[in-house]
Amino acid sequence: MMNAPLNRERLAKVLALLASPVDGEALAAARMAVKLLADAGMRPGDLAVLPAPGAPVTNFGRWSNFDQVMADIAADLRKEVDALELELEPHRPPLDWMVLADRLRLPKAMEYRARTGNLDLADRVFIRRAMAEAEQHPQPTARRRRKGGAAA
Repeated sequence: MMNAPLNRERLAKVLALLASPVDGEALAAARMAVKLLADAGMRPGDLAVLPAPGAPVTNFGRWSNFDQVMADIAADLRKEVDALELELEPHRPPLDWMVLADRLRLPKAMEYRARTGNLDLADRVFIRRAMAEAEQHPQPTARRRRKGGAAA
């Protein structure tokens, strides 16, 4: 299946709605932006990739600084997502933070806070993201060898 070309002008208009004070409108804009990007075979993170310094800038008419505008919007979007995750965290089901601290490679200070029960909301969001990433990209497990060289 061939991806449709990205309609940058429409995407820019949709992304401008992310600044709406109406939460539902901002959420709908975020979802529409993700859909527009997906239709073009892109992900939201692709917006943050800027051309190399000195690379020619494509003329987008009134959006001649389109790449910078998109990078700024992507940064604002990341801040909105972070704020929403912090807002949602108290309403999510509890997790066994100590088990997750054992499974995931966490920064030492965060691992200590997990073991002592002193995780703050930002720590919990970070651990949930790390857990989701680990589930999406599982690391191969090492197979143990028995005596005699046969794999277990």
